[in-house]
Amino acid sequence: MPPVTIVVPSGKGTLLQTGRGVAAGDVNVTWWAAQIQNLDNTLSYNDPAHLPVYLTNNVMLYVGTNPTNCCVIGFHGASEVVGHGTGSGHGNGNQPVQTFAWASYVTPGFFNPVTDWALQDIHPLSHEIAEWGDDPFVNNTVQPWLTPTAPQYGCTNVMETGDPVVGIGFAKGTNTFEQGPTPNGTQVADGYYHPEDEVFMPWFMRLNPSTSQAVQAGTGGRYTLMGSLNPYPRLQDASHRLLTN
Repeated sequence: MPPVTIVVPSGKGTLLQTGRGVAAGDVNVTWWAAQIQNLDNTLSYNDPAHLPVYLTNNVMLYVGTNPTNCCVIGFHGASEVVGHGTGSGHGNGNQPVQTFAWASYVTPGFFNPVTDWALQDIHPLSHEIAEWGDDPFVNNTVQPWLTPTAPQYGCTNVMETGDPVVGIGFAKGTNTFEQGPTPNGTQVADGYYHPEDEVFMPWFMRLNPSTSQAVQAGTGGRYTLMGSLNPYPRLQDASHRLLTN
């Protein structure tokens, strides 16, 4: 669809620039969420039978009043229904519920290219679409979990398949968008897209062994899409102890 212009007022956003010279918009998360919900209500082509995906280029969100409390790079949800005003997020099979997802395309070099190598381009988008598929109304819960790979989520019972492995991903396909060097001349982009890894249901359920497909380097069932390619042993298969809270 045609692009939509959203003007961020003074006090609701600023710019961030990394040491590599990569700049990004930094916007208040509460204000931004209201803009996304407004689009759900006003765009005539939205309907509950389809998932609207709002994609921005290098827009990050901060929590609270401190712009350095960054960076949220995507979210999905369900609340408002086109033509029905503010709708319930719980249709119970009786009314349509508009689900949605927002994610930002991340310019290579904004995040640390060594410690956060996979956190670029479509990483946030793949995260949100995968989570939407497993929990479209954000009301599926599991046993509480926590993991040192994503301490920012604390101990949570939400079934978000991308949260435990945020920042972990792999190179795939051919990417020609924004693949040049960063403004300070550092060549970070590698010509690939970087989808995120995703955890499977057996990880949330603490199943041992996992009932999912066997890992590449053994016969045990994997706990994530990447299997043995996930760099954290406790996220690979049941031969490693599961970390629980």
